[in-house]
Amino acid sequence: MLRLIPDEAALLIKSAGARVLVVADLHLGFERELLASGIRLPSQTGRILRRIEELAARYKPTRIVLLGDVKHTTVEIAPQEYREIPDFLKALRALGEVTIVPGNHDGDIMDLVPRGVEVAPARGILVEDGKRRVALLHGHAWPEAQALAADALVFGHTHPTVEFREPSGLRMVEPAWVFARWERRKMAAAYLRFKGIDDEGDPLVAFKRAYGQGVKSPRIVIMPAFNRLLGGMAMNAGEGAMLGPVFSSGAVNMEKAELYLLDGTYLGPLGRLRAVAKR
Repeated sequence: MLRLIPDEAALLIKSAGARVLVVADLHLGFERELLASGIRLPSQTGRILRRIEELAARYKPTRIVLLGDVKHTTVEIAPQEYREIPDFLKALRALGEVTIVPGNHDGDIMDLVPRGVEVAPARGILVEDGKRRVALLHGHAWPEAQALAADALVFGHTHPTVEFREPSGLRMVEPAWVFARWERRKMAAAYLRFKGIDDEGDPLVAFKRAYGQGVKSPRIVIMPAFNRLLGGMAMNAGEGAMLGPVFSSGAVNMEKAELYLLDGTYLGPLGRLRAVAKR
């Protein structure tokens, strides 16, 4: 069972004997970038830790998965990250197993990881949800082929939001969950191109021949950023292209993607929201 946690950018995967809490896009240390722009903000690492601890106390996870971009810098490690992230991860480890699925901002993350914290491949991991499989990945890299046969894929990376505008010009932005599907044939063809494999005129057949499995039409979940102070992509405003190779492949039908606010409010299909925003 995959369950969204009300009023939080977090989800819970429950199966026999396991409860997996998933959060994405913490961007610990992002305050340094704001300071360079003249904005002084206290470290948010402690607040983010307390929110995860509160969720852990409420939902009793046996495992916590950080779905990419634990740190904010990309290829370097800032002094603040050296000071704060190891202790942050130690505190999480006291709550249960901890797995990091690295994102594009997690360069050299191994230098910050204490003993007992797992760093998974950037192509993601598979967890069992009862009889179903859920693939968890950040989204900046192609997943392993096995993920294409999962029943659900959960992504971070994009920081989806929804923009609301008043006639007066007032603009508000709220984080949002995004649910979508891909077209199986298009996804199989895109993955085979990525691997340099000839689709032989039928990408679904060629994919099964290459990997011994088919391509499902999974539920695709794009998580909002857990760090509440980050910016994001206003999905209904058409701000740029979706991030990551799965979405740039053209196989995911984003016009039919459905959006929800954190409190569960259903906003409708993205195509309709974009049409309304243009009026």
